Parts: sequence; structure tokens; C-alpha cells
Amino acid sequence: MGKIIVDICGTLFNSNTTYDFCRFFFVNSKRYRIWEIIFNSSFIYLLNAACFKLMRKDIKKIILIKMLNGYSYEELYNAASLFYDQYLVYHKNIEVWNLLNYYLQNCKSEIVICSATLDFIADAIANKMHIELHISSRLLYTLNAKCKGKILVDLYGMKKSALQAKNISPPFEAVFTDDISDIELLKFSVRRFVIVSKKKRHKWDVLLKKSDIINYKYLYSNA
Repeated sequence: MGKIIVDICGTLFNSNTTYDFCRFFFVNSKRYRIWEIIFNSSFIYLLNAACFKLMRKDIKKIILIKMLNGYSYEELYNAASLFYDQYLVYHKNIEVWNLLNYYLQNCKSEIVICSATLDFIADAIANKMHIELHISSRLLYTLNAKCKGKILVDLYGMKKSALQAKNISPPFEAVFTDDISDIELLKFSVRRFVIVSKKKRHKWDVLLKKSDIINYKYLYSNA
């Protein structure tokens, strides 16, 4: 059975699910509101962008995950389920969902969610979508399943090896992504769907040409 590899953030949903979940989860937190003001300042935004470009470190993400310290996996999963029902369902990339439904109805293919979002978010989304196979970044938990506020495994840029570790190897039936780090997945896919905004279109044009990828289709985000 062919495998359709699907990203979450910016692909299934017009959302950075880690950021948006934390905004949802900490809606009544004064501490979070202070951090939100700091994150929204131009200087911190540019500093975080520079850190990510140079060191692959997302300072905002690190701080937000630190704030999850002490919460149980069950608490976070249940909150992520509410987050799906009350936020994500209103931020779907409709064209992506329509194409996935077409494949499920007309092709013998299986959807695999592969995303660098946090484990409890990916688990909740996969459960809501009735998708068995899903791979995500993993947080570090104590023996009694309390989050330690740290990432154990970060899937960013590591999706191909993570899929192979689950015996999911190319060629893939299709790949849906907006993530530039997924270029290796696109190289080994029969069909390629790249979700873009007008602002990122040129960057994708250059990268796909450099990677000798010709057959692909742009899907424009409805954000």
C-alpha cells in the first residue's frame, strides 16, 4: 500500500500548532502574556529568526516547551483535543483536505502524519482524523508521565530517517508539505504537493530547481 506523507503545521492547518496550542492552553496565564509581549517585539523576533537560521535553535519554542514542565501527558493530550475542536478545525487548508479525501476514496494509499510538532498535539490530531500512523517530535517525560519541559527528539529536518525507522521507506505515493526542510521527502515521492504563500513562492522556486525537482504542484494556503 502506498504511503502519503503529510505535514501538520502550515499544511493540514494554517497554524504553527506548538505556538497556537500554547496560546490556547495558557490563555489565562499572566506569565504567558508577558512572554507573548516579549516575543512580539521586533528585536526578539529578529533575534529568534537569526538563532534559528544560524544554530537551528527556536528560542521561542524552547521557552514555551519549558512552560509545559510539570503537566502530565494526559492533561496536555486532553487540552490538545480541545484545541483541535475549538481552534484547528477552523484553520484547515481546505484544498489539502479535499485532495487527501480524494486519495483515500480513489487510491489504495495510507496517510502517514509526519510532523515536527509536539507528540501530544500530533497524537490528538491523528486520533481526531482516525489516522493510525503518525510520527512527531517527542517531549521528555518522567516515569509517571509528567512533562519535563524539554524535547527528547526533534523531528525538524529528520523526517526521512524517522520514517525509515518505522519501516516507511520511499518511494512515497505523495508528499504534502510547506516545510523547506522536507525537500528530501519530496525528492523520493511520486506526487509532490507544496503548500506556499506568495511570500515564500520564490524561495521554493529556487530550492526545487536546485534539487532538480520538476513535477510538483503548488497549493496556496488559504490563511
